[in-house]
Order: sequence, then C-alpha cells, then structure tokens
Amino acid sequence: MAYYAVPQRDRFTNFVIRAYERSPRWGAPLAVTACMGSAVVYTLMQHPADSTAFSAPSCLLKLTTGFDCPGCGGTRAAWYLLHGNIPQAARHHAVFVFALPFLLYMYVAWAVNLVAGRRLPTEAEWELAASTPAKRRFPWGEEEPTETFANLDGRAGGTVPVAAHAEGDSAYGCRQMIGNVWEWTATGFEPYPGFEVDPYKEYSQPWFGTHKVLRGGCWATRARLLRNTYRNFYTPDRRDIFAGFRTCAR
Repeated sequence: MAYYAVPQRDRFTNFVIRAYERSPRWGAPLAVTACMGSAVVYTLMQHPADSTAFSAPSCLLKLTTGFDCPGCGGTRAAWYLLHGNIPQAARHHAVFVFALPFLLYMYVAWAVNLVAGRRLPTEAEWELAASTPAKRRFPWGEEEPTETFANLDGRAGGTVPVAAHAEGDSAYGCRQMIGNVWEWTATGFEPYPGFEVDPYKEYSQPWFGTHKVLRGGCWATRARLLRNTYRNFYTPDRRDIFAGFRTCAR
C-alpha cells in the first residue's frame, strides 16, 4: 500500500490563516466591502464607451493583472447598472445582471452571520422552542388557535407587528411561532425515520434533498391545518411565499 505525505502549508498560506483567525469578526466583511467599494468607485470614474487607446483600462481584471481578456462586458454592465440603465447593462452582460442580486444576498447573509454571530435554527431546534420537551401541540399549550394566540386564517389581511399576540408565546418566551409568516429553518427536507410512501407520493418524496423546511404557518394559513410539528418545504430561491425567519445565537 502506498502512503503519501500530507502536503505542508507554505508560509504565505500560514500567514493568511493566522491573520484570519486573529482578526476581529468584522475584519473579513470589512475587507470585502472595501474591495467592492473600490471597484465601484473605479468603475464610476471610467466610461467604457468613451475609452481610447491611451485611456486606463476600464476592465478591473486587466487593470489589476495585466491580462488582456477578450472582453466579457462585465465592466460595461456594471457601469450601466450604477447609472440605473438596466436594459443596457443586460445587453452587455445579461448573466452578470441576473446574478448580481443573488451575489449581494449571499454576501449580506455571510457578513451578518459572521459579524452578528447569528444563524437559522435547525428544524429540531425550532420544534423544541415551540413544543418544549413536553411536546405541546401548540406553543401556548393544547387550546385550539384563535385570533388571541396567532395571526391566521387571513383575519388581519397581512402580517402584524412582531410584538403582537403575546398570549401565544411558547414556554421559552418565543413569540409568533405559529402564524404571521412561515419560518425558514437550516434543515433540508428529508423523510423522518420509518417514512412510508402513501398514494400521494408526489407531494413529498420527489422533493427530498432539494428543499428546505419551513415551520409555523403564515397569516393566510388555515388554523385547522397547523400544529407545532407541521412541515412545509420550498427551495430557498422562492420569493412568492409568505415567509420570514428568526435567528439564534451560534
């Protein structure tokens, strides 16, 4: 049997890792923000359509590396986006324009998680916070949901302030775990142990492994459907559902 030596990290890699581990939580997000800010400022200072043979490169890749790329249109798309001209930006680089909102969302989620030390609860954590070890049917106990306990059945015509429905608090003091908005969890939608396919297998089985679990129902959900253990599932890119989130400390 052949054995291979574990590759040793070079000095530069060790330096970067040590710097990251010893830097404050906000160090990495601040560095990324500074880089993005510098890129935005440089892009605004240039005009890709008016550059000449003697102008500084409008492409940041070429400016920083000297690489003479064939030109993807990304800098021109960024310039038009920064000036509010979305059609022209899409004409130069449609993929960049489409991907930008998702990239910004990913950056904000990463930065907030790193700086604030918050994360989504797992499905098990959510259910424990709602049910306690006593396994209550609802956060407030066994009494059926009413407008006193939760915002359900479309009565309010939309969401209500997060401080509303104090009577529906769980034993741990968590408010509005039922109603108002569905709540995202960090758990992928998978079957419970002992799962068996029923005649309506298309409702759940095809989505195992590709969707995330949501809990709690929303203001438009029928009260008679809900309990602490009720599961819903969607892909994280969906923006057409009445969903929100609560976070917990890492």
